[in-house]
Amino acid sequence: MILEERDDRIVKIRDTNGHAQEYEILENFPFSSETKRMGIIIRNKETEAIMFYLKGAEVVMEKKVRPEQRSSLTESCEQLAKDGLRTLVISQKQLTQQEYEAFASKYTRARATLVDREAVVQNTIEAIEDGMEFLAVTGVEDRLQDQVLETIEKFRDAGIQVWMLTGDKIETAKCIAIATGMNHKSETAHEIRGDRSSLTN
Repeated sequence: MILEERDDRIVKIRDTNGHAQEYEILENFPFSSETKRMGIIIRNKETEAIMFYLKGAEVVMEKKVRPEQRSSLTESCEQLAKDGLRTLVISQKQLTQQEYEAFASKYTRARATLVDREAVVQNTIEAIEDGMEFLAVTGVEDRLQDQVLETIEKFRDAGIQVWMLTGDKIETAKCIAIATGMNHKSETAHEIRGDRSSLTN
């Protein structure tokens, strides 16, 4: 697939058969550290089909996809995480013209509200994120800078304690710890797992 053109209004691609496709961007929901996801609603100019695509972190996306697809999503993410890859989940949902128009009307009103606008807008978006179809998981390798392993070893040899703080999955963190030399063979690794509610007190 070749991306030929992209701006705020259109996306033009050429598929594997060499066929050009043009999409109109109807709505765009940028990524934020709070939502941990991003979305876009587009219309195929040839078929008039309207698609909503949503991409984000597994911890968020597993609640957005259909219940029967959640185990497959989790399994795919865990497998990639064991290889030390950072994962993102991709999902889709086809919208009818009526569904999109109803959403667009609510979304316009939400953005114009004067009371608690951010929360109202987010609630409006979340309303169409339910029941997404799981498409795929991407795995991206985090490449280390040159001589990271050697540098950490010199710190340790000098008696300096080195800590690694990460928000990744346990499996990904383990792989990074091994790659950077953080997890020494003579040491025991301890896992501390817990949700946000257990850390509030």
